[in-house]
Amino acid sequence: HGGVKKLAGLCELTGRIMGKTLAHKALLTFRAPKEMTLEILGPLFAPAARARVDARGFMMDRFPVEGVSDEQVRAAAEGALGAVAAALAGEPFAPGPAKLETGWGKRELARAAWRVEIGDGALAKSVTPAGGAAIALTAFDKIRAQRVPRAFEAKGRFWELALSCAEPKVEVSPDEPLPELQ
Repeated sequence: HGGVKKLAGLCELTGRIMGKTLAHKALLTFRAPKEMTLEILGPLFAPAARARVDARGFMMDRFPVEGVSDEQVRAAAEGALGAVAAALAGEPFAPGPAKLETGWGKRELARAAWRVEIGDGALAKSVTPAGGAAIALTAFDKIRAQRVPRAFEAKGRFWELALSCAEPKVEVSPDEPLPELQ
């Protein structure tokens, strides 16, 4: 099955780091296979800081949050954005061994590197990388026969960040439409 080739849009970045509240407009750009940039926007939509995930790893401009160390801000951003980039890249759903675990209202796909909680309609409700932050996926848009989330909420030990894109531009692969399931 195909994945997200590109996702771009104006988003709301909200959350808390060490109890300090954040609320900013941001511009999100994802390109396959796994390249994502988040630009936090300041007054008049001028870029105030940029974070990037790509094949070389995670990079981020300094973005001060009053009462929070630069290392804590960086750790929160890296945990959240790394998980969002991996989810959009389709890493939790890559081919390979998996076990379906069910019971007491729980349906999870267990893999060596990921856990995928399956919600209603067989959509991924959340994905969690081994040793990483869980990320909830919501507000799915139907793009051809695929469902693409436009809201992501990640939680770590001392932080929680949400990224919600109202009307992202999305391209999926393959370029030809997949057949609809009845």
